[in-house]
Amino acid sequence: GTSGAGKGTRYAEVTYDVDGKRMVLDTAKGAYKIPFDGNRSILEVLIAQVRGMNTRYGASMPLDIYTSHFTYDDIRAELKRLGFREKKFLGLFNRGIYTHPAVGSPAVRVMRIRKTSLFDAATGEFYRNVEPSLPWTEVFWPDAHDTAFIDFIVSGRAYECVRDGFRYKFISNIDNRAAVPDSVIL
Repeated sequence: GTSGAGKGTRYAEVTYDVDGKRMVLDTAKGAYKIPFDGNRSILEVLIAQVRGMNTRYGASMPLDIYTSHFTYDDIRAELKRLGFREKKFLGLFNRGIYTHPAVGSPAVRVMRIRKTSLFDAATGEFYRNVEPSLPWTEVFWPDAHDTAFIDFIVSGRAYECVRDGFRYKFISNIDNRAAVPDSVIL
């Protein structure tokens, strides 16, 4: 299977409306539109890559996307914009399974991972007590790429992959579209 990491990353783009008013567009990295690639989103390009590999090699490689409380809604909305429909929802890790009727389309699993303290336990407690007015978004932050393997295991996805006969897991950052699985493992 393939995994798109980048669980808490968002892009902010400064643009101007027709009246010259400054606007800041804040979106999950995967939903960000790439101006030089036909204005397709990063997620749209990733799905097209997986769809192409599935079609070319007769594979059925799924796509797992790990999100956070910052990116979950944006990614789900982008999948729906691309014509994916939620087929199944599993409460564990807020996992939704999305499907698309196009040949070769991957089954996409969107998993919302846990929040973790920005600081170690002792420091985090101290910081929260010193600044009790801080919103929870300033004290808790999603894990970054260093937990990709742990999230894969604790979410139950590793077990499902083994159960379903997958022997390899390819993990890359969602915006690293040069990173693709070698056809040998398909």
